[in-house]
Amino acid sequence: MLTIQLRELERDVLITRKVFAEVPPRVNYALNAEGKSLLPILGREPTDEEFANEIGISSAKLSQLETVSIRPASLDAPIGDDDSTEFVL
Repeated sequence: MLTIQLRELERDVLITRKVFAEVPPRVNYALNAEGKSLLPILGREPTDEEFANEIGISSAKLSQLETVSIRPASLDAPIGDDDSTEFVL
């Protein structure tokens, strides 16, 4: 659902999408000039809660998505609770 809404905003030329060649994949979305031109309607940047309500997700989910999009993961990071870096089938 969120992906569909982001694609619609990108199609409508309101946001820009930047993909980073990283593992795990990272994508950043930002308002472009057209999107920013809509800010005077509200008179300010929307709060996270307003943005989450507008795109139909909870504030907690938005916060999680923002955290995941900026926090890189290391391939050497522990996988489980025992600080082991090995994945055994």
